[in-house]
This record gives sequence, C-alpha cells and structure tokens, in this order.
Amino acid sequence: MTPERFVSALVESVRHQAAAEADYLAAPPSPRPPDHLARFAAWFRGLTPDAQATAREVIRYAAEGALFGVLTYLDNLASFTAGGGTLELWHATAGGGRVRLNDPDGELLTDLFNSTGGPATE
Repeated sequence: MTPERFVSALVESVRHQAAAEADYLAAPPSPRPPDHLARFAAWFRGLTPDAQATAREVIRYAAEGALFGVLTYLDNLASFTAGGGTLELWHATAGGGRVRLNDPDGELLTDLFNSTGGPATE
C-alpha cells in the first residue's frame, strides 16, 4: 500500500458510497425505511430529474469534502486537541512490512486527494 493507493481507494470508496446513498433515496429497498430516510427519499423523489442530478452532485461533493477534512487531520494540518501531537498512519503488510502513509517528508494526503481531481463538480 502506498499513500497514493490509499487516497485513491478512499476516494473511490467515498464516491461509490455517495452514489449508493443517492440510489437509496431514489428507490429505498425497504417498504418502511427509518423516518429520516423516508423523509429524505420523499424529498428526493419529488425533485425533477435535473434537480435529482444536482442533488446527486451535492451528495458526492459533500462526501468528498468530508473525506478531505479527515485527510487534513491525517496530514497533521488540523488537530483534535490543543495539546498538540501528531497522528501516524501506518499500513502493515501480512509479511511484517510497514509503510507510513502520512510520512511528514512525503506528499500530503490532501495533495494526493487533489491530484485525483479533487471534489466532484460534474
């Protein structure tokens, strides 16, 4: 696992999940979804096809923006506490190897995110 592959996999996963959430709103698989999801689905299905497409873009953009925010913590650009400290993110292989995914001397994960095209705007 490389930092590039890690970020690419996260972006792919977030995009897939955002699309799955929008698909859920378009056609909930359960006849009795939880109240909040039923309300969201009713709103979504009441939109015009163009507005539904825009809502899908908004969902994806928000999901990618949230991922970017998490990456700022992993890059140690933001902190959870005022006390300082740093986060270290390691990938351990089955063979015992270890790769630091947020190496302070390497490329920032947020920069790798931006090199994937950044937040969706299409």
